[in-house]
Amino acid sequence: MRSTSFIPYLISELELDHDIRRRANELAERAEGTVLTNSCQPSAVTATCVYLAAQEQSTLITQPPPGRQRRCQS
Repeated sequence: MRSTSFIPYLISELELDHDIRRRANELAERAEGTVLTNSCQPSAVTATCVYLAAQEQSTLITQPPPGRQRRCQS
């Protein structure tokens, strides 16, 4: 399975904008088939691409403590 197939779900769950989705897709497509993705789970590549794309847009993605909702801050 390609890492790009997980991006829409993750973007939706984190309620991130279209620019972050577009950039995450670009990063994932660029990474596919390179040594960067060898032996990596596609979901891990997706998470990394979304995280990097969000950082480029100055959007902070944090992991909540157990029992709390996740947060994304611009």
